[in-house]
Amino acid sequence: MKSITLLISLAIIFLFGRTSLNDSSVSEKVQEGDTSKVTILFSGDVMQHIPQVTAAWDDLCKCYVYSGCFAEISRLFNTADVAVINLETTLAGEPYSGYPQFSSPDEIVWGLKNAGIDVLATSNNHSCDKGRKGIYRTIEIIDSAGLERTGTFRDSSDVKIHNPLFMSVKGIKIALLNYTYGTNGISLEKPPYVNYMDSAKIKNDFAKAKEYNADIIIPFFHWGIEYQRVPNEQQKNFANLCFDLGTRLVVGSHPHVIQPAQRYLRGNDTVTIAWSLGNFVSNQRQLHTDGGMSLMIEITKTPSETYVSKAAYILHYVNIETDSSGRKTYTVIPLIKGKVLNDKANSFAQNTRELLDSCVNAIGEMKYDTLAEKWVW
Repeated sequence: MKSITLLISLAIIFLFGRTSLNDSSVSEKVQEGDTSKVTILFSGDVMQHIPQVTAAWDDLCKCYVYSGCFAEISRLFNTADVAVINLETTLAGEPYSGYPQFSSPDEIVWGLKNAGIDVLATSNNHSCDKGRKGIYRTIEIIDSAGLERTGTFRDSSDVKIHNPLFMSVKGIKIALLNYTYGTNGISLEKPPYVNYMDSAKIKNDFAKAKEYNADIIIPFFHWGIEYQRVPNEQQKNFANLCFDLGTRLVVGSHPHVIQPAQRYLRGNDTVTIAWSLGNFVSNQRQLHTDGGMSLMIEITKTPSETYVSKAAYILHYVNIETDSSGRKTYTVIPLIKGKVLNDKANSFAQNTRELLDSCVNAIGEMKYDTLAEKWVW
């Protein structure tokens, strides 16, 4: 993992305060007078409709392969110190299923890891699709892949370790929280646990993060109305609650379309919010659903404060091609200004840029240096 240290030693936590199992984190501490910077990339909904599962099957290895799907986007993931994405499916095992109750091949997690993803957010409206087995097995597979996670939990002990998800990156202590508006009417007796959007719970989670001296607290919400390109009142209310509690960054997903990303002065603080990142990968083809965006954030820590110093968006498109035998391939492709892909991708890019760039206090698009072949601020 890209310089991430997970703070999970409960015995040490209770005795001495939250720290790291990895002694190398000591060398990452910010010394008096130093400034430290870390970049975090957030991406949206990882869907696995049955046509995608079928396309991932490889007759040679008799297994599912996702390397081609993420090959074009992996450089972007690896640009950031930490890459976070919403896993909107369960890993409940066979038989695999798509909408409305998802169960996907385990290989999707390994594909995301190999592409550069570090953290999976698992609290969304499909978390309970396959009951307890779905939640337990999803957690098991994520852990076996060595990825970090938050949002759904095995039991109360797992909640204590992973909610918030504490990470130490380049001397900056990050607390990541993940909540969903609901689970499509499916409720489970505890355990397991799913993080639902609840103001009292959010306040308690923020208090816990502050108790362990998090430098920055980042809530990642699964919220909003599907296919609506503007935030609703519930989104606004919960965002304002989090800003009131002291965060300077809020990220959202779920509507399957992109909503505005903004950065503005709120009182004495500059706050940053991406209302919906849209689809990262899916089989959806209706207007505005065939792509999404990632949000690149730079966090700066000085001896006196920690704040979001930069923010930019990067668009990507889910390109689907069908060969002469009828076999489909799905490829997530970054959309770079001036680079032509195809008519549908260009239409998605144009419509999305018009939405994002026209909103009040809009976050700008990240630049791509074609000579160096990398994204730059």
